Amino acid sequence: MAEQSNINPNPNQAMLGLNTDNISQQVKPGSLTYALNAQVDSFDGQMITYQNEQSNVLCSDFKAGYKVIGFHSIVEQERSIIFLANPYTGDSEIGMIDNKLTCDVDDSTNLNEKKSNNYVNNGYNNIDSACSCDASEPILTFYDLYKKLNPQDTLQMNTCCTYTTLVNAKCLNFNINNPIHSIVHRIVDINDDADKCGTEIYWADGLNPRRFINLSNLPYLTAIIDCDRVKSNVIDCDLLDVQPTVVAPCITPVRVNDGGSLVAGSYQFAIQYTNDQGEGYTSYFSITNSIGIFRSRYGLDYNFQTDQSIKLFISGLDTKFKYFNLSVLKTINGITDTELAGTYEILKDTAEVVYSGNNKTQINLTIDDIFTKNPYYGAASEVSSVDNTLM
Repeated sequence: MAEQSNINPNPNQAMLGLNTDNISQQVKPGSLTYALNAQVDSFDGQMITYQNEQSNVLCSDFKAGYKVIGFHSIVEQERSIIFLANPYTGDSEIGMIDNKLTCDVDDSTNLNEKKSNNYVNNGYNNIDSACSCDASEPILTFYDLYKKLNPQDTLQMNTCCTYTTLVNAKCLNFNINNPIHSIVHRIVDINDDADKCGTEIYWADGLNPRRFINLSNLPYLTAIIDCDRVKSNVIDCDLLDVQPTVVAPCITPVRVNDGGSLVAGSYQFAIQYTNDQGEGYTSYFSITNSIGIFRSRYGLDYNFQTDQSIKLFISGLDTKFKYFNLSVLKTINGITDTELAGTYEILKDTAEVVYSGNNKTQINLTIDDIFTKNPYYGAASEVSSVDNTLM
């Protein structure tokens, strides 16, 4: 009986080679239009299919005790994001590797020194005619080779890529039993959102809430000192959550003043955290009770203008946000309309706003804009994006 092969056939196996003449729709299975560093079988010979040739140059090493639980390559920026967990200490880390090689792979400190007594067969250039290795010499990985040739060095100093720690904090709560398989990124320019300009990485691990990190604006805890935001060196993991824990402010009507042009009726107010363009990060909340605006008058015409305004005191603002929207619900002659009163910068955890009705630009809203609540999702195991938009 013939011995059964353990090689799985694949329709994309290399049968026809490269085809650089036809358009992609005309390329037959088994042909490729481009193949750089490609091979046609897996490293263990279990499958015949196109895949990348494995590297034999050590790019970088990681901190002792840490295990890789996820990674994501940003090809257009030539860098990779690495997620690490230390199962012994409970520490967690997010790091970045610059994929641009900083070493010469033919240099003796990085690969075998050719034509010398230190030449070791590690599978790289082992057909060199000067090689005097006998057949019993073991084939070493580059990691083992480097250790053999440089036992006194640490790989942190002589690797071919640069590893940088972005965030190291226990509150990341990474776990080796919950690897991160779902990771996406998107590029945000200043025209989209000035507060989030940069490269954002989103991920889900099935253990923690959906999270993201902006590589250009790391999530350090900030404090407002003399109206300026001052960053500390402490990581605020709540800033990583796609749906962070929000402190709901309180809106208190202080008094009705003269000096406005409000139409007689009842007024209510609601607040929402936003970016600098007034685009909401949260739902509206803290809707106030009705505040009556009126003056003594005889007749049946209730739609008349007064000389009054409403002063509001807002407390408990969440200073992790930079702006908030204040919207008003006006009920006049039994008809309720909603509009945006204004977008205001958060300079401290309290604010005073006077609503006079003299809006420079009236932006109408709907009742649904005020009362619709965004759904909250706890732990998630999947995250995806389409056309630079998070789904």
